[in-house]
Amino acid sequence: MAENFELAAEEVKSFVDKLNDQTKLQIYGLYKQATVGDINIPKPGMFDQKGKAKWEAWNANTGKSKEQAKAEYVQVVKANAPADIAKNL
Repeated sequence: MAENFELAAEEVKSFVDKLNDQTKLQIYGLYKQATVGDINIPKPGMFDQKGKAKWEAWNANTGKSKEQAKAEYVQVVKANAPADIAKNL
């Protein structure tokens, strides 16, 4: 699983700009949960919309194990990847 996660994390960089904001945030939240674990930073203030959205995406995954978050991350990246990349994940 770790190999697929690392590969997905590398491959997503090649097409992340083509994803909608909701999918980017989902991927971000799963990545942070997979690499750091439960959120450990305070929620940004109301004027930091981007920071708040990222915090909420990460917080939505609170309680998931790192392994579960890695598996979900790979699934989401694969589902949104171009066919030539998805077949390798």
